[in-house]
Amino acid sequence: MPGRFFDQKRPAGAEHAIGHCLELFELAATAPHGATLTYQEIDARIAPVLSNEGAQLSDEQKLLQSGIVDYALNFTQAQSLAGFNNNIDALRGQSVHSLAQLILRPNSVQAGALRNLSHSLDWGSKKHRRLVSASIGPLLMFTPRRFYDALKESYWLEGCMRASRIPGALVCLLLVRRAIRLTEMFVRVRRAANHYFQPKSIV
Repeated sequence: MPGRFFDQKRPAGAEHAIGHCLELFELAATAPHGATLTYQEIDARIAPVLSNEGAQLSDEQKLLQSGIVDYALNFTQAQSLAGFNNNIDALRGQSVHSLAQLILRPNSVQAGALRNLSHSLDWGSKKHRRLVSASIGPLLMFTPRRFYDALKESYWLEGCMRASRIPGALVCLLLVRRAIRLTEMFVRVRRAANHYFQPKSIV
């Protein structure tokens, strides 16, 4: 679906990076009340019926959202300054690339700041999965199975790799993802070629 910062149909790497950890953006935009279950008419007005579950934001979410609001307020103040860059396309491009850097190449401070966030496994689920596994660490490189299990417990693989403090971990993840993508492309091309060159039976 096309959006202001992400359009899945466009071959733009920076935009597609956002799709690597959508849970982070869902957490940042979570309302401080339960999910909307349905709507009802009250005194000729339509009002949402909210769930009693999930009505509290975590301390990490409150901090994240307050930072977003503070940044937005400072941004509007900066726009009124003389000489401020009001080129919307340039600002949008900078924002997308900053988000891509956060998701794909987080630094230690960014990974640490978002480490304690967790997201529900599914809509309405009471079970949660952390963005970055609590058990991730440099010693896991000596126990590959435990390292793999820690990654399975996490939504944000790049954040895990940075938090692991293993040298070259982010580069290894990038190479693995590229290898998987190339393999998938090869399989699709082979299937298309087999279908195209398959002998047609004549009745």
